[in-house]
Amino acid sequence: MNALLQIEGLEKNFGAVAALRGVDLAVEPGEIFVLLGDSGSGKTTLLRCIGGFEQPDAGRVFLDSEDLAGVPAHRRPVNTMFQSYALFPHMRVAENIGFGLRQAGLPRSEISARVAELLSLVRLPEYGARWPHQLSGGQSQRVALARALACRPKLLLLDEPLAALDRGLRVETRAELLSLQRTLGLTFLLVTHDQEEAISMATRIGVMRDGRLEQVGAPAEVYERPANRFIAEFLGAANILPAIVRERGAQGTLLRLQNSDTRVRVTAPGPLGKPVLLALRPERIFLGETGPNVLEGTLTGTEYRGDALELSVRLAEGTILRVRHPLADGIGGALPVVGERVKVSFRPDAGIVLRD
Repeated sequence: MNALLQIEGLEKNFGAVAALRGVDLAVEPGEIFVLLGDSGSGKTTLLRCIGGFEQPDAGRVFLDSEDLAGVPAHRRPVNTMFQSYALFPHMRVAENIGFGLRQAGLPRSEISARVAELLSLVRLPEYGARWPHQLSGGQSQRVALARALACRPKLLLLDEPLAALDRGLRVETRAELLSLQRTLGLTFLLVTHDQEEAISMATRIGVMRDGRLEQVGAPAEVYERPANRFIAEFLGAANILPAIVRERGAQGTLLRLQNSDTRVRVTAPGPLGKPVLLALRPERIFLGETGPNVLEGTLTGTEYRGDALELSVRLAEGTILRVRHPLADGIGGALPVVGERVKVSFRPDAGIVLRD
């Protein structure tokens, strides 16, 4: 096994509820692997099985080729950083960071040196004597991270590590985590339901649903080539249009939208004569006839997002199409109003063809 973490056929049930259903996964050294999914998809249960906080009903977990079956959580070369941070309120910052080192029986001088090193690493060198209640949310997050790194784990598990932070601090802390991971050459397995966080941080993403891994790949691969309708709609909220493949050739694939005479051409292949789903990302549809594939409908709603205007366009057959219109120059300029007939367009390479 070359992977640092190897998971084979992992299953976990809570009564009649199957939390994990035969999960297979390999994580390479130095990766930031992100488990992405809705609440109840199984991502945190998988994390807890790796960390030793839950025992799987079937399957095996290997870390650096060692079978972890029966190895208790405190004996595994894995540390977990929880969403709550769980700092000990009766211990100062330095004592919190050094807790695991004291449990391991390291000499006091070595503990002091490593705690000082970690405080500097997380940019809190003067905070060792503070109490947890004297820290901001971002500072608490960094102390929890330093504590998780103190015993130099082979694998760091992070369960929604940025969820408690406000948006601005979350973006800043995300960059710090990436920098720290690169500096130390660590392997991260991170759980989140935040799509932006997953796409911006991951070397690879595993999308979970109902206890299964639906797709694993680099962020661009999963986003641009989703394996099925669920992933297309979950990651990036793609528009889904039922269609029939009418023609295949050197110029691409010709589709006829169902319940319509509209024909569009895409570069993605599809099975001739078969029903498919055409997935279109909102940001790849343009207002007006700026692309070769033109759709016409009625504007039913607008939503101002600051950098873009989200438009809802009802096509003739009733499908609502979401269009993201960028506002690079602000809100100025002539824009359609609700109730107006509009045309939108997209390039052939924007179409993602999925089996129906």
